[in-house]
Amino acid sequence: MDSKWPFMLIVFGLIFALGLTIASLERTSVMNNWANRRCELPVVTASMFFKPDSDPRTKGDFSKDNFNFSFSI
Repeated sequence: MDSKWPFMLIVFGLIFALGLTIASLERTSVMNNWANRRCELPVVTASMFFKPDSDPRTKGDFSKDNFNFSFSI
């Protein structure tokens, strides 16, 4: 049983690294198409990741404002 832990940690680390790579590639696509993609559920849930550097708001405020924009009635 003890020999499974290193394997599980390596697999988890590789999956995490793959997720970061995919997210960074997707970030460029979303940022270039922000007006059309900002209300997609995955983008809303991870909107802190898509905050442009030029935006003076905090990541939390940016995320909250995007959520309110996307789901306002």
